[in-house]
Amino acid sequence: MNNFFKILQNRFLLLFFISIIPLKDSLTQLKKHYTLGMSKELLEGVNVKDARAVLEIWTEMLRQNFKDVEKIDVMLFSKSSDLVDAIAKKDVDIIYTSSVVFKANNLDEKYGLEPLVILNTGSNKNFDLYLFTNSKNKFTNFKNFKDKIIMVQGGKFKVINELWLDLLCLQNGEMDKYKFFKKVEFTEKPMQGVLPVFFGKADVCVISSGSYASIQEMNPQISKSLTKIYERKNLVNEMICLPKDFSKSEKEIILNASINYEKLPNINQLGKILKSLGSYTYSDSAFAGINNLFNDYQKLKGK
Repeated sequence: MNNFFKILQNRFLLLFFISIIPLKDSLTQLKKHYTLGMSKELLEGVNVKDARAVLEIWTEMLRQNFKDVEKIDVMLFSKSSDLVDAIAKKDVDIIYTSSVVFKANNLDEKYGLEPLVILNTGSNKNFDLYLFTNSKNKFTNFKNFKDKIIMVQGGKFKVINELWLDLLCLQNGEMDKYKFFKKVEFTEKPMQGVLPVFFGKADVCVISSGSYASIQEMNPQISKSLTKIYERKNLVNEMICLPKDFSKSEKEIILNASINYEKLPNINQLGKILKSLGSYTYSDSAFAGINNLFNDYQKLKGK
């Protein structure tokens, strides 16, 4: 349990630092009260009660050490739709969410949010999605998957993986993945999706490139037994958004703290914990892959 709390508090220390702690001496430019909102769907394998206990410890620590910020609230939501409701009510003003949730809910135009920071996935600024089968299956196209078992990486990649899988179905004339496949199973850990395909207990799997690279490194034999049938490239997942009406100084403070968090004290292990080696400033070009994925889905879904 001690290790759990240590890992969890380190994770949320990053979230607080990238959200509210400025560099240099510009803390006085911050508001007195902030609320960071996020969905627990981005917390892989974390109990909400335990998360809240750790968050309360860290919010008190931050309040004591940064007296100009009088109050720091953190709101954890069971699902992304609850986070969106809080955004609509203006209950949260610093939002940590997924790129698909941002697009699907039109958070920029409908709710006046501005994407500020994108978190790296692993050591790369973007990632790809793969659909694999066991090489013994000799599958060559999507129709071969009819009445087969598919394993899909869940956790914080569940939303984007499911969107891509739904798009693949639509592109191949299938409106409902649950009617097309014999079984669709989402797994908390990437290895839980890959191993059944490797051992022939399932037929296909969907996994992110970063997770697959880690599996390759641990067990090269697995990758030799899998065949990639489909891939989707240049995607991003986690991001930080702010209201467009935040002041220029607020945005600069939060941006600088976000992209330079490696320089802040006592968080040198956070990259490993988050499976990320940093973050970078949002740009339309970096987000293009997500725009294309979502727009492709919308076009076919609307037919």
